[in-house]
Amino acid sequence: MLKTYPCARECVDNLLPVGFACADVGLAGALTNLASITQSLKANPQHWARRARQWGRVTMIGPVHRTLYEHALHEGAGLLFETWKASRAVRGWMVVEIEPSEIYSVASMLRRARELANLMPNIMVSVPLSEEGCEVIEELVASGHAINASLCFSVAQVQAGLAAINRGRQRAMIQGVNLERTRHLISVLPAGVMEHPEFIAQAAMVGIELSSQEQRWAEVALYQALQAALRGQGESTRLMVCGFGSFSQWAPVACQAEPVKRGGLLHSVGEQQLESLIAHCGAVATARHDPDAPVPAEVMERLLKIPGFCQVWGRDTLASACFARHPVYLQAVGKSMRAYTRLLGFARQLNPPLLADVHYPDRAVDVHNC
Repeated sequence: MLKTYPCARECVDNLLPVGFACADVGLAGALTNLASITQSLKANPQHWARRARQWGRVTMIGPVHRTLYEHALHEGAGLLFETWKASRAVRGWMVVEIEPSEIYSVASMLRRARELANLMPNIMVSVPLSEEGCEVIEELVASGHAINASLCFSVAQVQAGLAAINRGRQRAMIQGVNLERTRHLISVLPAGVMEHPEFIAQAAMVGIELSSQEQRWAEVALYQALQAALRGQGESTRLMVCGFGSFSQWAPVACQAEPVKRGGLLHSVGEQQLESLIAHCGAVATARHDPDAPVPAEVMERLLKIPGFCQVWGRDTLASACFARHPVYLQAVGKSMRAYTRLLGFARQLNPPLLADVHYPDRAVDVHNC
């Protein structure tokens, strides 16, 4: 990055500072999902083919694709473990995803979450913010595990997730569980709502077609509502914005590298997105909104006429039973399921005989209007 963008040296140094483990700014850890892990596995097939042949010589406790996933997560978390120890669990976390085949019941989700959390001390498990997920979050927090409440797109979900985290923390303190080295995140999908076809269709039904600028203000309004719901929670629970939508363009990179000054806001970006931020760190902002600026009254009035916006912006407008039925949630689960299928396919290519009994997930999810 320094060779490619020599003028951005200060920006790169802020993102990747010397003394990473004890720095106040920069990268805090790694966020993974099934898609990123599968991509990493496919980048080095010879290495994992050798590993799979070794596993085939011993009695396997579980299917090879699960063992493959767990070994990849263990190796990745190991790269960050020293940073995690040196920073006293402030940095060096690796966020991992539960396979989508396990998220439809509390028992299976909790069992798999604990299995993944026990791979390494610095692993933080992503638990979908569904009604069942809130139960799992409470149990994991109560037993001292770090969690990332994921697939969040609404203020109602943030409130439900916070309530589950707080219940878990209270139980942990009563039971004498040490929470000093646990952290909790709530990951939001900012662009997922405003860009979803269902949201656009609902706006059209009430005769509203939002301009690109109004869509930006809609995301600002949602961001402000999410921040307000999280205010006062301290450093143990923080808000993380996933993706590279308008949220990531609100402030220059220098501001994004200082999450403490931005009210505890964290950003999750990929390699190409990070490079894009660095490449444009000196550019003059032309169409950015200040996330702390009030949304124009006329824009807010139009937004509140759209049922889909009211549903995600209001505190009590989305019932917990509807979290996992919302189109944005289902769309995210669908992406995860496709990545899981690719993982199964990769494992089958490595060692076909060992995967003869693997069943691909086959679950039909009904979409209901909530």
